[in-house]
Amino acid sequence: MQAPRSIWIDEAQTTVDSPTSSDKLAASFRLTVLLAAAGRDEEADRIGSEMRRAALRSGAGKGWSEVALAWIALSADNDAGVHAHVSAARAACALERDAASARSWIDVIAMMHARRLGGDAQEEIAQALSDAEDAIRLENKAHSQSLIRLEQGWTALAADDLEAARANISGAIDDLEKAGMIRDAGRAMIAWAEALAVRGDATSASWLARAQTLLGKTATWRDRIQLHRGFIARGRRIIDRVMSDPAASRVEAFERARGAAVAAIANAVDLVDASLAAATVDSEKANAAHVTSALDRVQQATFAVRASTGPAIVGLDRVARDLVDLVGAALVERERLHGLLDAFGEIDGVTDRAELPRIVAALLGRMLECDRVVVALVEGGEYRDVAHWGENAESADFRGAIAKSIKVDSDAPARRKSESPAISRAEGKPRGAELVVPIRSGALRGAIYVDKLKRSGQFRDEDFQFASVVAESFALARGRLDAREQERSLHQKLTVTTDAIQEGLVACDENGVVTTANAAAARMLRVPTSELVGMKLERNPSLGPLAAQLARNPRLDGTVVRLAHASFVVSSRPMSTSGTSNGFVATLVELERAQKIAQKVTATRSRYTFRDVVGDSPPLRAAVAVAMQATTIDANVLITGESGTGKEVVAQAIHSAGPRSQEPFVGINCAALPHDLLEAELFGYERGAFTGARAEGNVGKFELAAGGSILLDEIGDMPLGMQAKLLRVLQERVVTRLGGSSERPVEARVIATTHRDLEQLVSEGKFRLDLLFRLRVLSIELPPLRERSTDIALLAQGFVLRFAEQQNKSVREIAPNVLSDLAAYAWPGNVRELANVIESEVSLASSDATVLTRISSRLGARTSHWSLPPAGEFPIPSRVPASLLPSIAPSGDAPILPLVEVEKRAFLHALAKCDNNVARAAEALGVSKVTFYAKLRGWHLHPKDRESSQDVSPPSSSLSSSESETRVREGGSSPPPTRRSSD
Repeated sequence: MQAPRSIWIDEAQTTVDSPTSSDKLAASFRLTVLLAAAGRDEEADRIGSEMRRAALRSGAGKGWSEVALAWIALSADNDAGVHAHVSAARAACALERDAASARSWIDVIAMMHARRLGGDAQEEIAQALSDAEDAIRLENKAHSQSLIRLEQGWTALAADDLEAARANISGAIDDLEKAGMIRDAGRAMIAWAEALAVRGDATSASWLARAQTLLGKTATWRDRIQLHRGFIARGRRIIDRVMSDPAASRVEAFERARGAAVAAIANAVDLVDASLAAATVDSEKANAAHVTSALDRVQQATFAVRASTGPAIVGLDRVARDLVDLVGAALVERERLHGLLDAFGEIDGVTDRAELPRIVAALLGRMLECDRVVVALVEGGEYRDVAHWGENAESADFRGAIAKSIKVDSDAPARRKSESPAISRAEGKPRGAELVVPIRSGALRGAIYVDKLKRSGQFRDEDFQFASVVAESFALARGRLDAREQERSLHQKLTVTTDAIQEGLVACDENGVVTTANAAAARMLRVPTSELVGMKLERNPSLGPLAAQLARNPRLDGTVVRLAHASFVVSSRPMSTSGTSNGFVATLVELERAQKIAQKVTATRSRYTFRDVVGDSPPLRAAVAVAMQATTIDANVLITGESGTGKEVVAQAIHSAGPRSQEPFVGINCAALPHDLLEAELFGYERGAFTGARAEGNVGKFELAAGGSILLDEIGDMPLGMQAKLLRVLQERVVTRLGGSSERPVEARVIATTHRDLEQLVSEGKFRLDLLFRLRVLSIELPPLRERSTDIALLAQGFVLRFAEQQNKSVREIAPNVLSDLAAYAWPGNVRELANVIESEVSLASSDATVLTRISSRLGARTSHWSLPPAGEFPIPSRVPASLLPSIAPSGDAPILPLVEVEKRAFLHALAKCDNNVARAAEALGVSKVTFYAKLRGWHLHPKDRESSQDVSPPSSSLSSSESETRVREGGSSPPPTRRSSD
């Protein structure tokens, strides 16, 4: 394809055709130079031949015609032609008188040809060009000025002035390219690319590509060799990288042979043309018209030879390029195959899911020789780029290209936003400089976008196939990494889950090798996890008993296995598939911890809250207020009050309302157990601590309470020896089991209750003062029921509703007369006695009764002898039979007895009336049998305390107070307690 016409050539042609032109030879020379610079060799040859004929006819200007033909040969890389015409030009100029300008151009051609042959750039070329241009008296000097500027750039480059070189060279290249001097511009680009490559500039390859595109068919054999070498050294194409030295040398040899053939034809035609021109002139001088006509026909045939050899040379070039392309394609395919295998290996070796798209994008960018790559996946119903490669790849409008090549199923029924749009391969083959391949595998949806927009390249079908294979490999790798990530996540969750289990977990295969073990198992077995996994249990001597037990029976249920350092409760289950044993899984629980768990599960919980404390009297409200404050203070609490006032109810309410409410509430009656048994119950004991002890030992109440509360009921009846041990526990907050040596921390809160006056006991030496201080951090005194008579009706009503519901009775109310009788009674048993009376009355009420209209004769007898005291004093019996007065209450001027003495006489009197039947006596007094026995033990009147006689009767009601005291002492009782100062 011919180059577009140039304004420089048009202006030069106008000068040549002008009849007023003063120097047609110089103008014609300028035109041949411009045509050769534009790659229009045939037109330049014709004008050069005409210049030579004109010189032969006129006898002048032969030097200029030879210079023109030498320049044409220089532009066509016809080295032999250059030498021949330069020699002819020098000979002609020596004979012509006015040929100084022609001689200047001969020097320029010679220097340029020497550099073209591989010599160094010469600083004289620019000056020679300037001098030669000045010798021509023409106005159009733009082409020469561009060449001079180009030479100045090479001179600056040789002086390492890169900025000046860049400005001159790039400016000259732009001027030449715009003017259509494509051959000169292309060759300047090749030389500039080589200079940039020497300096490590990455843009050299782009200059080569630009030169190749610009030169096209005008490139000579030397231009193609230089381009080929440049691409092999610095090209980005696969064919450039894979071209081996033997193949490259053969391509260059072909180009040289082709150039030599073209030059030989051109030189032969030129020689014939010169001979014909001389013969034609001679025949014209001899007026031989027929000879001249024949010579013209020969000349036309010569030009026809040149015209016919041109297409043949072009065809030869096409065949050569096809052969080179075939060889290159084979090398490229081989390289791509190797590259594809390497890509598979690199993709398969990726372990980071987030890095996979970036690696695939880089692989495609290198293998497809493209400008940009974008890997896009469907997220939230639209494509989002997850990786990109190339310059400004993140700004690529890949969505538009994807929309053109990937069909989105818009006609499908409406789907949820979370579903991905269906995509499919578009019809037809990929075309143009953009390529899109779909990604579809399982739930993965996406596409890979590739373009060559910047370099104006084109994609082939092989590129699409290669990209499709890489896309499929990416999808498979992504699925593999997703599965591995899920497996890793599941393994991590399993590890975290098993490590979170406090029990030890050990899994073994059929050979007894540990495959899985959590941190708890490693801690229990005292073997690091890294050593435990992969080890056979039987090879560790310390784990021998465990391995032997599991080998005998892989199915264990709570079997105790004793190792040297600890005992464990082991449970195991065999693993099997299709009847084949695959090992077993075993869990280990430390025996001591298992005991604690069992005791914690079976430990008592608080049943009462402050809602169960019924009453609105001022004394009770004051006590409840202190108890409410105690819930916010984690300190020991001492609750005092008479028997039956609800001390344990308040203690449980404090526990239920405090921060320890979810922990156990453990209570123990300090008066109901012997000294040795009390210590074992409180502190626990190790195995073998004493005869009859449990084989595995026992956990004490303090340990059982753990982080909850422990109630020490009737603390005032605790022996002095135990008081000292309890004091140490409260001070040090540690407890040591009987028969043990290790100290265990005490976390429980202590709540103590007593009906005794501890200060009086301290003064008598029966209670430790320091223990009292430890217990009485917070003190709550519950008033007796006789001091809160206004609460009797509320309590009675509540008891009626409770017991009626329990016994499926219809009683819901209490008659006024009954309330009056209840209020008139002194209630020595306090709230407990009131509850027992109401329960008894509800039990005796008829099934259809809705109102409690009477009370039993027993309470009636009591209420007939007791009445409410005036001004809140203790009630004095007014209608007590004379036989009861000595034993219950003094008469006349007898001194007032202490309350404890009255209580003691009442208990003994009840026991005598009930024929020594403790159960009946306790029921008559409205107290529990345990409390009754505790009272007898406190007075040393318990049957076990009276060893001399098993049937000693309590003092009769007819005995006087002194006689009763005498009989009690004879039964082993201690002296009666003195009167409480508080009473």
